[in-house]
Amino acid sequence: RPSYLNIPEFIRSLPKRRRYIFMSRYYMARPIGEIAGLLGCSESTVNKEIAAIKRDLKEALEKEGYSL
Repeated sequence: RPSYLNIPEFIRSLPKRRRYIFMSRYYMARPIGEIAGLLGCSESTVNKEIAAIKRDLKEALEKEGYSL
């Protein structure tokens, strides 16, 4: 039986910038372009960071025994 992955703990473990991007996108539902503007970077950069966050979350879930 898989153990419980604490999602808030995962989010807190992210570097500050990635935590900001994750919360802006998935909690506040901000568009990628708005996040990029707030950070002073390109949409491509934000998309790459979101992809990395999702990859890390998937790995954490799989480590806990979840199959995705």
